[in-house]
Amino acid sequence: MRRTVLVTLILLSSVAFSKAQLKTARIFGDHMVLQRNQPVPVWGTAGRNRKVTLRFNGQKINTLADGDGNWRVVLRPMKEGGPYMMTIVSGNEKISYGDIMMGEVWLCSGQSNMEFILQNALGYKTELKNAKDEPIRQYLVPKRMSLKPDKDLEGGQWQKADTNTIGDFTAVGYFFAKKLAQQLHVTIGLIHSSWGGTQAECWISREAMLTDPALSPAVKRVPATWDGVKLLVDSIIKAYAYKNGPVTFFKAGELAAEPVSYFDNWQKGGIGAWEWQGRWASYRGSVFMQRTVKLDSTYAHTASQLQLGQTDADMLLYINGKPVTPGNEQNNFICKLPPGTWKGGNNSIVLELLSQQKNPSWFGVGIYGQNNTVYAGFPDTTINLSDNNWRMMPDLSKSYHFDFSPNNTMATLYNGMIAPFVPYAIAGVIWYQGEANAGNAYEYRTTFPLLINDWR
Repeated sequence: MRRTVLVTLILLSSVAFSKAQLKTARIFGDHMVLQRNQPVPVWGTAGRNRKVTLRFNGQKINTLADGDGNWRVVLRPMKEGGPYMMTIVSGNEKISYGDIMMGEVWLCSGQSNMEFILQNALGYKTELKNAKDEPIRQYLVPKRMSLKPDKDLEGGQWQKADTNTIGDFTAVGYFFAKKLAQQLHVTIGLIHSSWGGTQAECWISREAMLTDPALSPAVKRVPATWDGVKLLVDSIIKAYAYKNGPVTFFKAGELAAEPVSYFDNWQKGGIGAWEWQGRWASYRGSVFMQRTVKLDSTYAHTASQLQLGQTDADMLLYINGKPVTPGNEQNNFICKLPPGTWKGGNNSIVLELLSQQKNPSWFGVGIYGQNNTVYAGFPDTTINLSDNNWRMMPDLSKSYHFDFSPNNTMATLYNGMIAPFVPYAIAGVIWYQGEANAGNAYEYRTTFPLLINDWR
């Protein structure tokens, strides 16, 4: 028995000793593009205090990993060309990367218009015909939020433009790269790091925002743990919903009997995802919505139709305190209403969306539609309800949670999607963002320059 245990221990220690320690950052790999005419940093990890030798395009550089196993070398500037091979050796370990081009490297970042992929763009079929001949390569950075700067990316790899790859390239980046390649006659490498619907503050480092008087207080509030973030977001939701007053639990039937003036203190909002309205901070749960409709008394005696667009949630609906059962036609909630449903003066529509029961989606709770799908219809007129005159309140008496988005945790995309590949040598950045900052457009004239200077 002792002999068996001894042999097992020897085998286990041998496995641990032989485990590979030599690595580069994930941004390096086969088919990568390195920036021409600039010093090119290359970095990674190895055994502590171990010698590391890198060979590339006639250059040989020796270095030592530090006490934590980190190493970094800087290649001298090189002109465009390739394909080349890179080898990195440390003791008995060796890494080889092939098909490497010296060219232009551009970081493509921002929100959905940068995220928009080529296969959804006009001209995609035309681009497919010549894809394999285009000197364009892309590294797609995985989406990741992090509360601290990550040391490395979670995944990703360099891909050459070809018929089976360009569909997933950023469309803006691809057409930019195509034009640039035609003018410069070099290979263009795109590092695609974007996230739809994100604010600029997501992409700026904490250190940079601490220097800005307007952003510093907010970034200081971001906790160091996700449990802390949950508590922070919960407090923001409650302070916003109740306007810093006490938390109150409501019931739909009781709310339906209240006069329209009762809802004056609720936050205003409109049709669409709560995600993009106010400060609901990725709230996922049941919600109340109320809308006042002012009518002439003649409409009390006519049949009508109420249409409430689309939602993934089950709906409880009341008009002037009486429950109404909505039908569902072609994914739109439609109510055929008999005479007597409405009254002259102020009418109150109260609905509760009971979480997302059927098909939870990324954009969260809300009803969705436009003028022709959210309205009250009468024989002689239609009243548009797809405006911002709804009143909104979460139902905190029921269970709820948060699907964290970058917009309620500042700097998390910088930490997870930019910091891991600094200081990879690049020519520049193309940026397509701004819509998510429309609500604080005035501040953007200082926020965006802060991002630029931070990245530089």
